[in-house]
Amino acid sequence: MPIDHLHPWCSLDHLRYVAKYSSIAQIMLTTPSENGLITQSRLILLDSPLIIFTALTVLSWTAFTNQHEQGPSKAFKPLWWFWLAATGLCLGATVSVKWVGLFTIAWVGALTLVQLWVLLGDTQTVTPVSLFQPPCLNSS
Repeated sequence: MPIDHLHPWCSLDHLRYVAKYSSIAQIMLTTPSENGLITQSRLILLDSPLIIFTALTVLSWTAFTNQHEQGPSKAFKPLWWFWLAATGLCLGATVSVKWVGLFTIAWVGALTLVQLWVLLGDTQTVTPVSLFQPPCLNSS
């Protein structure tokens, strides 16, 4: 099964949408109702790979955010590192296809700043010692 058939359902599932709506979005995006991407693939245009890598970035970022929101017990575990690395790799692939991928990096950067703002504002569970402690010591 190609990645573009599975991706809409996985992304909406990670965003906590109902499975019915995820399936409807998957059907709408994978039915051949528009031949725009087929036409672009016949020419030498890079919009199709850009769309795929941007979509994979969204998928990996939402999965990483879901791991982050499950609390400190899930942080720095192998699945947390996997989604963080996948986000970085997909961002690199997005910007390497076209310079428009810099907007995707700006989007993830803005969301990272929001997460950091929330983290720094949480004085009950995040102490200054735990904030500046290296990640290898936080995982134990």
